Amino acid sequence: MEPVEVSPAVLAQARGLFPPGGSVDGRPSFEMWRDGPLEAVRQLFGSIFDELPDDTDLPGVKYWQTIRTPLFEPMGFFAIRDTNGQIEIYGFFEETGYSALVDDDPE
Repeated sequence: MEPVEVSPAVLAQARGLFPPGGSVDGRPSFEMWRDGPLEAVRQLFGSIFDELPDDTDLPGVKYWQTIRTPLFEPMGFFAIRDTNGQIEIYGFFEETGYSALVDDDPE
């Protein structure tokens, strides 16, 4: 498995969404995010980066979306291989509102 770096901007964004130690309103902690969804996509990108399809709008960029879990909404992660051959996760987003949409669907 190849090493996968995470950009400082991604870590800063995640700390804003998932406060270290968690939050009083029940948001998961940064540590849970780091050890859960982030670690899963790091392993995925590190194992099969070159086999993943490119993002349709961004050639050379790989994209992966996680599924909803009891703690996290689905998340999309973007990674690229830089000119030195290093894989870096440089962006992510959380599908906010996904649970409410799905949970309200009568089917």
